Amino acid sequence: MAAVVDLVRDVKQVMQQCPALSIQRAYVRAARMFCLESRWLRRVITATLVPNTQYYSLGSDTLLEIIALGPVQFTTPPVPGRGQNVISINSADPGTFDPNQSPGAPCWYAYIPEAQIGFNPTPNLAYPVSITLIVQPRDGVAQIPDELVVKWRYAFEEGCKWFLYEIPGEPWSEPGKAQLCRQNYRGWVNEARAEVNRGYQQGPVRARPRAPWIV
Repeated sequence: MAAVVDLVRDVKQVMQQCPALSIQRAYVRAARMFCLESRWLRRVITATLVPNTQYYSLGSDTLLEIIALGPVQFTTPPVPGRGQNVISINSADPGTFDPNQSPGAPCWYAYIPEAQIGFNPTPNLAYPVSITLIVQPRDGVAQIPDELVVKWRYAFEEGCKWFLYEIPGEPWSEPGKAQLCRQNYRGWVNEARAEVNRGYQQGPVRARPRAPWIV
């Protein structure tokens, strides 16, 4: 994890009259907005479903909060001569879940704010699952993940300066520079969003065949 107090040094050199705490809060705000709009930062967790239990807590992290879910997969029981199969399931509105439906292999999942997931049908077996969490830094944190800094540090600096330049009536207020920083920041967000759409790969991505049975 990277300390925010260290990451804002370049911004502090530009805005020497701005309080250090205000700069740090603006920097974290830029990182949070970046993750919310691009859906770039993700974590994958694994667990085992409990038979006849439909809803599950996704836990709580002191530095990151869940804003949505990405791909969800479960593994079927072994089939003689064929091994196990990893199956991706689609998201659905939890309001469409039929409470009278008999338990079975999950066909749908739903994100339940905040930090819960539900499955339909209710699992009938102890299926291993893999769940992708789309996350962002919590408000007011003192650290953000290293992978964000490695690739998107300049984006957060531009966003931080945009927010601060835009504050009216301060010695460092400069609406013209705020608009320029905003444009730069939006460009970084668009680039991150495009990277997510490419599956984090560079350049065009060809279609991939369905995953084979895992033996």
